[in-house]
Amino acid sequence: MHDKRAFYLKQLSWLCLIAFIPYTIIWLVKGNHMLFYLGLISASPLLLNIYFLKKSKIAASAFNIACFGILNIYMYDDGVGGKNGFYFYFFSTLIGIFLLFDVSERKYRISSLVLLFAAAIMTNIPGASPRLYQYFPNAYDGPLQLSTINFIMSLLITFGQGIIMIKSIFIAERSLKSALIKAEELAELKSQFLSNMSHELRTPMNAVVGITSLLMKDNPREDQKKHLEVLRFSSGHLLHIINDILDYSRIEAGKIELEKTSFNLPALLETLRASLSPLAGEKGVDLMLEVDRKLPAMIEGDPNRLTQVLNNLLNNALKFTHKGWVRLQVICVSNDGEFASVKFCIRDTGIGIEPDKKALIFERFSQASSETTRKYGGTGLGLAICQKLVQLHDSEIKVESTPGEGSEFSFVFRYKIQAVAQPENAKVPEGVLKGKKVLLAEDNAINQLVARNVLEKWGVDLKVVENGREAVEHLETNRVDLVLMDLQMPEMDGYQASQQIRKMKNGVYAALPIIALTASSQYEVSEQYRRSGMNDFLNKPFNADELYRKMAGFLSFNPA
Repeated sequence: MHDKRAFYLKQLSWLCLIAFIPYTIIWLVKGNHMLFYLGLISASPLLLNIYFLKKSKIAASAFNIACFGILNIYMYDDGVGGKNGFYFYFFSTLIGIFLLFDVSERKYRISSLVLLFAAAIMTNIPGASPRLYQYFPNAYDGPLQLSTINFIMSLLITFGQGIIMIKSIFIAERSLKSALIKAEELAELKSQFLSNMSHELRTPMNAVVGITSLLMKDNPREDQKKHLEVLRFSSGHLLHIINDILDYSRIEAGKIELEKTSFNLPALLETLRASLSPLAGEKGVDLMLEVDRKLPAMIEGDPNRLTQVLNNLLNNALKFTHKGWVRLQVICVSNDGEFASVKFCIRDTGIGIEPDKKALIFERFSQASSETTRKYGGTGLGLAICQKLVQLHDSEIKVESTPGEGSEFSFVFRYKIQAVAQPENAKVPEGVLKGKKVLLAEDNAINQLVARNVLEKWGVDLKVVENGREAVEHLETNRVDLVLMDLQMPEMDGYQASQQIRKMKNGVYAALPIIALTASSQYEVSEQYRRSGMNDFLNKPFNADELYRKMAGFLSFNPA
């Protein structure tokens, strides 16, 4: 119920003992020793309670409080309508039974209720209860005095129980709120830590991936090419692990929301197949794509998260398949003209999964066995992320597998159909960026080197500054066609710099294309970079082709 229940039960025990003060006074005045001995018997549960509290037996202590009232009813009550109203204890005890016990202490509560009603019944049966007040008739001035004292004492105990338990509930609520606030603070701290770690890890990764890509395009010798392939694969694998850890953390924190954008589903599937074909070719595995002809072309949904799920499942299928094939089958389950339910099936002829391991594979940091981890690698987060992303779509991943024969992973997404098909982006012609003036705000020297090598090969007239303040100062006296803005920089960060640029008197800067470059995740900074006035976002390590396409998209419409 609450962690301070022992303290409150102790207080309640003392309150019950205080109720005997009037009887003690009467015993001293009247000199009736029988009354004193009977009082000790009545208080025996409270005395026993001292032992239970000392041994931290909280449930037994609460049971003794209930027994105190039950014992007094049995010993002194003369039933409903009787002259001596010890039955007042019935109501205080009944209330106590429902206040004193925790939900899990059901057996104590039921036992107390049984004893209470048994005592109440027996007091109404002549000869079934002792009615001990009859043995000291001279102790009181009359039945009314005895009833009045019992009424006041039972009322005192009832209010005491209520006040003490209500107070404990309020304290429990405060403790819960305090714990919740601390948990939220820890979650925020964890999120901030991961965001910082993301930036710190991605920044050197940007250099590794970028320099490797540049060296691959410089016609390396065959032996150098093999070494560069190993470097590219290793850096890509490390980046994939970083993304998995950060994605899972954001999903757990509830910081991922699905986007709603129009996209061409068949084109996305074909691009995904083409990107994985080299890996399948290296393993000698056939990668097949089967798309239902009834599948709508243009739909509304989150293409990035769909790609992430399919890419992860297909990579897993290729990883665990040594011969045979991997097939992605996409079926239109239903189409009512407005919405379509699409089933995605990834089938392989790989090693399969043992029946008792099917549930385990979706747990974080878990794989089918320790041998799988040693032999195939991986963090064990991929499928956990996939399952959570699929659940965000109100769906579930189903698994069918036979060890040694292969596995099938399937799920169904419901999409809104786009009535008017949108044209595909045409291929960007070469030379679009030649001679264009581009300002790069980047504080990291290695990232500057990577960007300079990439951009100058496209014929870009590049100017590099160290921080946001220098970017603003440069734009006050110079015209540029586009700005590449890092978000985290000293003196003035990318957000502040972009806001300053949008406020400049020269109206041309209101439409100046600003592309955010950052090692942070898009889902962490998406709202902030838009509010700051930036036009687009590119994650580091950036893909050179994607950067070229984004820059060309802005500059081809720039009159400057």
